[in-house]
Amino acid sequence: MNNTINTYELAELLMDWFKNYDVYEYRNTVDDDEEFIDGTVHDLERGETEGYYLYLSDALDEEERVEERHEILNLMEMIREYECENGITH
Repeated sequence: MNNTINTYELAELLMDWFKNYDVYEYRNTVDDDEEFIDGTVHDLERGETEGYYLYLSDALDEEERVEERHEILNLMEMIREYECENGITH
């Protein structure tokens, strides 16, 4: 991960992935992209990442395409690094 990634950028990456991974679920659950990003930023800053890990882990279990699996693993690693860089422990 780029050491200069900030909370907002990570939240955007997660939103973009979610939107591309399951566009119908995204449309059914997200009314406004900025609100989704703000909520994700709030979660990340508070260290409330378990739900993101679980969702990504479930997606990883279901995904068969290597490229998509790599993207999921990369996002999970970005969250872990973000937590380490910001002193977030569980």
